[in-house]
Amino acid sequence: MTSKTAPMQTRTTPTKTTPIPTKSTITPETTTTMPTKTAITPENNTSMQKKTTITSETTTPMPTKTAVTLEKTTPMPTKTTVTPEKTTPILTKTTPVPTKTTISITPEKSTPIPTKSTPVVSGIEFLQEKWNVWYRTLDVNHDGIITRADVDYTLKQFPLVEGLSKSEGKMAVDKIEAWWEKYILKGNNKITKTDLLKDQEKEYTENKKNFVAKMKALCEDIFCILYTDKTKMISLDNFVKAYKVYGHDNEALLRKAFELYKPSHGVVPLQEFIDDWLLFLTNDDQSKIDVVYETYKAGLV
Repeated sequence: MTSKTAPMQTRTTPTKTTPIPTKSTITPETTTTMPTKTAITPENNTSMQKKTTITSETTTPMPTKTAVTLEKTTPMPTKTTVTPEKTTPILTKTTPVPTKTTISITPEKSTPIPTKSTPVVSGIEFLQEKWNVWYRTLDVNHDGIITRADVDYTLKQFPLVEGLSKSEGKMAVDKIEAWWEKYILKGNNKITKTDLLKDQEKEYTENKKNFVAKMKALCEDIFCILYTDKTKMISLDNFVKAYKVYGHDNEALLRKAFELYKPSHGVVPLQEFIDDWLLFLTNDDQSKIDVVYETYKAGLV
């Protein structure tokens, strides 16, 4: 009996169990091959232990599979990082939008608008332009210079145009001559356009209030002389006769000029007419309506 038990010990103790873990490390990808089936065949109880070890070996690949799953989930953050890169150009596209709005800023377009509405001349220059027009009216004989000859023409024409008697004519003539001397000639025998413009500018710049008061008196004095019917109203007939005294006898044009004053029932109040002329001689704001200046620009006077 002793001689039979000795070989059994030598068969169970061999180191053949060492390759089993080696195979188990290779098999996680397939989990088959089952080399343990050859080892399971022995009838001894030791084979049972091998089965239990196989069970633990077969469970070993499961974490390996879960590890593979983690590798697959790892690219997901990578994909999410791609999404911010796509959104970045969107912000870049929105950036030019304010750039376009700043380029097309309306102030650049509104800048020419005030330029167009701004008068070519303003202030004293605008007044000089109107005084230049007025000078042509005072140059009764249209020879380019105001002299005593212009005064004499008005003194002769006024009684004739108005149909005044000799005594009435004499009184009117004296007033007209005084007006020329006080406001225009001022002791001189002739007045050039340069002289008149310089004189007007000097008085305007030194004391505008006094200048306006003087021009108001100038308008009131002459129009109260020229319009002799004492009605305080100016009719078309009055208007035409007054300009004829100053050498303007184109009646067709004068009729058109009178319409610019917008007469009511064919007449314009004398004070309104005086105010219009005062505006013409003293106003330096071109934005204001200037009826007298409009008649000259239209070539009606």
